[in-house]
Amino acid sequence: METEDDSELVRRLFALMMMKLEDAATEASDGQDAHRSPSSQIARAARVAALSREAQAIAETIMVIGKAEGAGQG
Repeated sequence: METEDDSELVRRLFALMMMKLEDAATEASDGQDAHRSPSSQIARAARVAALSREAQAIAETIMVIGKAEGAGQG
């Protein structure tokens, strides 16, 4: 059974995941600038990768919460 606290937590996790993905999209967009140095491009790609991993971890957390709530039903 989903509690109000769980619902709020999931809502906040989705908001955090969205921020990470928006930051990654901004980095990727900025990386399209042809005037950036290779080292700058590498650093930007590394930030995109790190933000993507963080977003994935948040998504997995949301799924675990959902599965735990689903197990309590029935």
